[in-house]
Amino acid sequence: GRRGVGTSTCAVQAANQSTVDLSGGRFYLDLRPGGRPLGARQVLSALTTWAGVAPPPPSASPGELTAAANRLRDRLTSARGGGGPHGQRLLVLDNVDEPSQIHAVLPLPETCRVLISGGPGLEDLPSLTGVTVCPLEEPGPDDALELCVSAASTVANPAVRPEELRAAPAIRELVELCGRQPLLLRALGRETARLGWDLDEVAAEFRQAVSTPPHETMSRSDALAVLAGKDVAYAALSEPARRLLRLLSLSPECFGRGAIAALLGPTVRRPLRSAPRSPREVRRRARDRARQRPGGDSP
Repeated sequence: GRRGVGTSTCAVQAANQSTVDLSGGRFYLDLRPGGRPLGARQVLSALTTWAGVAPPPPSASPGELTAAANRLRDRLTSARGGGGPHGQRLLVLDNVDEPSQIHAVLPLPETCRVLISGGPGLEDLPSLTGVTVCPLEEPGPDDALELCVSAASTVANPAVRPEELRAAPAIRELVELCGRQPLLLRALGRETARLGWDLDEVAAEFRQAVSTPPHETMSRSDALAVLAGKDVAYAALSEPARRLLRLLSLSPECFGRGAIAALLGPTVRRPLRSAPRSPREVRRRARDRARQRPGGDSP
């Protein structure tokens, strides 16, 4: 799924709620710690250390990676490594950006189940035997609203109670303006309950942000600053892709694919990989993303 849609949360929850006998244990590996993706060698080094396999791959050459992966598979297959029908393990590989990070690792033996979460770059994984892909989209309007309200319910002594948040006239509009991204929805619910945000004012600030051209200066908005800081989908884009979205937001009209290709130039490789295919939907998302970032990047 797209960044910010909740793939990590779903993966961890699925691992914790698994009813399969996992007496061999569970292991979680974040492949993007601190926002920096791990390379294939780093991934294998972490996994061989977890499994008690020595040595880790001394280099990132294909031969060394293959040798380390084979040692890992042998370890997981053996009884000493926790294998067997009564000693299965579950490996959660989270925040995988590209198949190249984990291709050397897969497939693992049946004694180790693997749960992988990541972005649209994993679309090639079904070519591997035994891989089942489950696309994750943004929650629907009602579920998105409940995510926001549930975040408000975690605040002690709230200035705005969850039932007041749910009944606020502007809340559904704000849920849509947040793109139904779970991280933004939780921030909206939590900060509204904690700080007593006036949602009508926040919605008006969003509308102003959407209608103001990106090259014009906007007055500072604490609410927009908090929510824009949680927009990991935008933050995950390369700088050329961010610039493309800002350029798309400058025009009130929809761009055709030819115009988008002209804006891309020869140096950007699929920057809209996770964007919807409809030009009108691309246009709407580009406008909302770019214009909700007060004091942010220039066009």
